[in-house]
Amino acid sequence: MISYDSFMKTTTLPIKHSLNRSRCPLALLFIPFVLVCFALAPSNDAQCPQICDSTYQNTAVGDSALIRNTTGANNTAIGFNVLEFNTTGGGNTATGFNALGLNTFGNSNTANGRYAL
Repeated sequence: MISYDSFMKTTTLPIKHSLNRSRCPLALLFIPFVLVCFALAPSNDAQCPQICDSTYQNTAVGDSALIRNTTGANNTAIGFNVLEFNTTGGGNTATGFNALGLNTFGNSNTANGRYAL
């Protein structure tokens, strides 16, 4: 005969992964991992060159903007390769990709947009 008490007996099984277990060893592995990730990450070299020329009053923002200018004065170039080949031209304003890019000595030009003039 099976007794009633044997059916009602409850036992608590041991928990393998206790909620009270310390997380400190895991954190000690995580911190060096994060530091290594930052150390090995490529650097951000996305810099935009700027020129503020007080001698000839030229202003340029962008990669290769007014890069070959020698004596050209009062030029404003904003964008990639803008007024790139300008050497002596003055009073030019250009914005956009390669705007006035082939101008070498032209004066008083305004070009806005991709490959403008």
